[in-house]
Amino acid sequence: MDPAGLKVSRLEQLWQSRRSGTGDFPIGPGDVISVYVPGLDLGHTSAVPTLSAEGGPAVSDQMIDQTVDGPTVKVSSQGNVELPLVGRIHAAGLTEDQLRDAIRQRLEKYMYDPEVQLTVRSYNSRMVSVSGEVRNPGMYPIGRTNESIRDLIVQAGGTTDNAGSRIILTPAPAKLTDLMAVGSAPLSPTDSTYASDMNPLAAPGLSGTTLNSTYVIDLSKGQANQRYLNIPVRPGDTIFIPQAGSVTIIGWVYTPKTITITPGLTVLNAISQAGGTLFAADNTRIKIMREGHGHETKIVVVNLDDIRSAKVPDMLVQANDVIDVPYSAAKIPGYALYYAAQGVLSFAPAALMVNGL
Repeated sequence: MDPAGLKVSRLEQLWQSRRSGTGDFPIGPGDVISVYVPGLDLGHTSAVPTLSAEGGPAVSDQMIDQTVDGPTVKVSSQGNVELPLVGRIHAAGLTEDQLRDAIRQRLEKYMYDPEVQLTVRSYNSRMVSVSGEVRNPGMYPIGRTNESIRDLIVQAGGTTDNAGSRIILTPAPAKLTDLMAVGSAPLSPTDSTYASDMNPLAAPGLSGTTLNSTYVIDLSKGQANQRYLNIPVRPGDTIFIPQAGSVTIIGWVYTPKTITITPGLTVLNAISQAGGTLFAADNTRIKIMREGHGHETKIVVVNLDDIRSAKVPDMLVQANDVIDVPYSAAKIPGYALYYAAQGVLSFAPAALMVNGL
């Protein structure tokens, strides 16, 4: 409950919690780090005669490259790095500044006020999975703490034409969210900010997750939900874009068909994609057959003429809707005479023959 006494959605709480994080992500297993100290060659133990190969530490097996800036070392699965002269340091959970200070302290026994230059070359521990209806599904690294859901979808090439209007975010397990940006409190699966404010959706690719740790961002609900695309992502998050459902248009339209639902698709748009209504159609009694709770089918009747004249708002379609455009008995005689006059009665729409007319 906020100070004004208004209920704050849990999705909003997650956004605010993540936006309040400051600082940088900590280093994690798999990250590749470059370390350079002017005056010392950390890639060769002979840089310090008293710690040569005979009496000093050997070059670490983790040393995987030698660059102009200094050797690069990969953080082990246990979270450790090992450098000549420096020895083994547990780097996982430390920021770049903290690891730099730890290395500097180790080197003070060999030189006065060492200048340590440290750079993370590869952020392999800062990965987010983006899957579903995106052009390039895969694992993508986070380069900064304010990278958002929108940014990661862009990295994945954007959504496909078959993408639905919902985005499913599954936050990383607690053990991964503990590696969040310094200054932000880690979340746990029982934290109230984890529970979805909407109905959670168990989607493909989200096996092993709990419902209360899944968020559904429904973009069909307008600008109020569009802004949640700016929620910052965290290492280990999963972003899933489900495929849009379909809607079937039957009855007195030029081209009865099933079409894929795109974001913002309405009844008027769907009928237009089916070629529009025929002359004999009854536009005042368009029936939408929709699957309700318990697989019961409910029927919603809309007036297409009122929608076209903006007397009533258009209606968004939902997955598996069937839009049935009925005929008007008053218009049938004129419709049949028109086709007879044209000599093409045998080519009349299937709807004419299905209804026995």
